[in-house]
Amino acid sequence: MPTSLRGDVTRFRTTAAVVSVTALLIGAGAAIALAPNGKREDHTTRMTPTEATSTRALAIDRTPPVIEYQSAAEPVVYTGDCGPTAAPVRASVPKAASVRLTWTEPAGALNSIDMIWGPDEWTASLGPFADPGAVTWNVEAIDAEGNRAAGHERTLEVAACAG
Repeated sequence: MPTSLRGDVTRFRTTAAVVSVTALLIGAGAAIALAPNGKREDHTTRMTPTEATSTRALAIDRTPPVIEYQSAAEPVVYTGDCGPTAAPVRASVPKAASVRLTWTEPAGALNSIDMIWGPDEWTASLGPFADPGAVTWNVEAIDAEGNRAAGHERTLEVAACAG
């Protein structure tokens, strides 16, 4: 190989090696290059913790869950064995993480239980009750984001058995 080409090939190999090493370091987040005087320079980008933190705003869903329906299967329940003593309650609340059935007994006691997710709806049982009178009830839902919704208040009649 002629001497003039040998020098060009050597320079080419050296340049290619520097470019390869520089590309590798840039990929790792650092750039090291040789200055014109042949000394190594560090071109690493340094960031403060504030600069490294993402400033993207997160959209928070504040929409409450929608209670499509809530219903009790029985319009009247009884305090004894003369008829049904509890009413199955159903509710449709898409996207709810949990649903509770809440009621106030005829004597004034406030109660609630978690409803159970079935194949297409939430279910629970309302009753039995010791005292006759009106039971006011509704369902309360919470979605995965913590948004809450309450259904309209309903009334279930509790009747005493004759006799």
